[in-house]
Amino acid sequence: MGSSDLDRYSTLMSYLQYENSMYWGRANFFLVGSTALFGFFAANLPAPSPSTEWHRVIALAVVGLAGFILTLLWHRCMWAGEFWLDRWHTLLKEIEPLAFGDRMVFRDVQRREGGPRLVHARPVARRTVYLFYCLWTGLLAYSLVLVVLKVRS
Repeated sequence: MGSSDLDRYSTLMSYLQYENSMYWGRANFFLVGSTALFGFFAANLPAPSPSTEWHRVIALAVVGLAGFILTLLWHRCMWAGEFWLDRWHTLLKEIEPLAFGDRMVFRDVQRREGGPRLVHARPVARRTVYLFYCLWTGLLAYSLVLVVLKVRS
C-alpha cells in the first residue's frame, strides 16, 4: 500500500466526481427544459374541434416534435454519462485493494440485512426519460388527431 497507489486512487476519484457532476448537471438541464416545454405545450392544448386554427395545430406539433427530440438527446446524454461513471467505478474497484488493502470502499457495496433498501438514483433518472418519451408520444398523437379533425372539416 504505497502513496503512489493512493495518488492514483485520488486521481481516479476526481475523475469520478467530475463525471458525476456532469451527469447530474446534464440530467437537470434536460429535465428543466423538457418540463418547461411540456408545460408550454400542455397550457396551449386546444380542445379537439374542427374550428381549431391551423397555426395553433402546427405550432403544437412542432413543439411536440421538439420535445421528443429533446428527450432523445437527453436519453443519449444519460447513456454516454453512464458509460463514463461505470468506467471510473470499475477502475476504482480494481485499484482499491492496492490503495486500501482489505478496506472496501467501492467493492462489495450491498444492502445489509435489516438495513435500509438501496435506492439507486440513475435508474430513477432513466425512468424519468422514459416517462417523457411516453408524454411526448401521447401529445404528438393528440396533435395528429387535431390535424385529422382539421383536414376533415
